[in-house]
Amino acid sequence: MDTIRGKFLKQHLLSDEFLDLIEKNKRPMDELMSYYQCAIMEVETKFKVLNQEYPAGAAGRAPPSPERRQPAGGSGYTPAAEAPPGPPKVPIFM
Repeated sequence: MDTIRGKFLKQHLLSDEFLDLIEKNKRPMDELMSYYQCAIMEVETKFKVLNQEYPAGAAGRAPPSPERRQPAGGSGYTPAAEAPPGPPKVPIFM
C-alpha cells in the first residue's frame, strides 16, 4: 500500500505540471494579500499621524470637533449659532 501511495505522490503531486498549477492559482491570492497589507499599513500610518496631531488629554477624551471649538478670543460666541434673518413679512391684499 505504501508503494502505491509513494508512486502516486511522485507521479502526480510532485510533478512540474502540478506545481505550476499551484503557483498559477496562488499568484492572484498573493497579489490580493499584498494590497491588503498595503491598505493596513496606510491606515496605521494615518492613525499615527492623527495621534501626533491630536494627542488625547489627561482624561483620555478625544479633541472637540471643529464645530464645538471656541474661537481664539474665548468668548464662546459663534456667529454660526445665530439664525439668519428671514424675509420680511409683507401682507398681501387680494
